[in-house]
This record gives sequence, C-alpha cells and structure tokens, in this order.
Amino acid sequence: MTGGLEVDGVAERPLDHLRAVRSCTANAGEAARLTGRHDPVESASVLARHGPTAVVTVGEGGAVAVDGDGIVMVPAPQVEVVDATGAGDLFVAAYVWADLRGAGIEDRLRWATLYASLSVRAPTAFAGAVGLEELSREGWSRGLSPL
Repeated sequence: MTGGLEVDGVAERPLDHLRAVRSCTANAGEAARLTGRHDPVESASVLARHGPTAVVTVGEGGAVAVDGDGIVMVPAPQVEVVDATGAGDLFVAAYVWADLRGAGIEDRLRWATLYASLSVRAPTAFAGAVGLEELSREGWSRGLSPL
C-alpha cells in the first residue's frame, strides 16, 4: 500500500487479488481498514489468508509478518524521532532489497525496520535515507547478517 487512496481502491474489491503479489505491506491503519481488524497480528493474519506474505508496520512498535511458516514480530530500533515522513516507503525499499537477496522473513523485517528507524532521525525523507554503506554498517553492528 502506498496510502489511503490505494486502500480505498483495494477495500472495494475482494482481497483474493493479493494471491498475485509476493508480499502485501500496509501500516496498521491501512491494514485495519482492509480487514476490519485493529490488532496488527490479526489484520496481518487476515491479509496472509489471501496472499503468500502479509506485513503490517506499527511505527515505533516495529512490524509483524505472517506467512505460511507463521507469525514473526520485530521491534523497531529505538531512535529519536525528528520526522517520520517517508519511513514507510523506506521500510518497503529495504524489505524488497533484503527479499531479493534471499533473506528470510525475520531478517527482511529487521533490515526494513532498521532502515525506516534510521530515516526518522532527520527532517524530510531525503535527508533520512542513508546510503547502503551506512545501512550495512548499522545492520552488522546490530547483528544482522550481511546481504
């Protein structure tokens, strides 16, 4: 999902079209609107019934994913938040990056929450988007596997 307009378009149709996607990612509010469930784990579980993987982000609370193997919850690294603009977009970028490099679901979530968390330390999405070298260094210092 990229925002409310897309959620409205998707919510008007059955969720079965999610079978055609590799992963559905939504924030907690979007997921609640799509599923009628306000608990992120429940909404991710409902979305996962319609596609292979569902990811629900919960801001400072991290993210939850549900796939055929079960439920994975990852907390977000604690940082001082200056501006959350663009954090969701960067979450998705890092998730896809980790997925394309063969990372398992937990590592995908950990890389994605890390990138999103690093981004909120600076004003505007552009200033917060660290480069691959800094992201990798931060990830390795936090025990993430190199990708």
